[in-house]
Amino acid sequence: MNNLYPSRLKAFRKETNFTQMEISEAMDITPEYYSALECGKKKPSMNLHVDFCLKYNKPSDCFFKPEKNNRYLSTEQMDSLMNVNTGDLETILNVLQVIYDNKKS
Repeated sequence: MNNLYPSRLKAFRKETNFTQMEISEAMDITPEYYSALECGKKKPSMNLHVDFCLKYNKPSDCFFKPEKNNRYLSTEQMDSLMNVNTGDLETILNVLQVIYDNKKS
């Protein structure tokens, strides 16, 4: 994962006026782990990534594509995302990462 993910994670948190402590509590993770995510020292699980998308009302590609920083999920997209099973979410996120990686090449 490149440095875009951690920087977007931090930017989206600041946009919503949350502290690292508040987000870590909301996501049920330690503040140290959240800090490591924002610093790029750790990678989130697929489930945690989806939780960030839902918390910040952002589609997954906003975390991976530089040109997608200001997109928001519609209510319909949020509902659909919440009803997708973990296996399908993992597949979707993997496909997005492959697309992103291929565009960098």
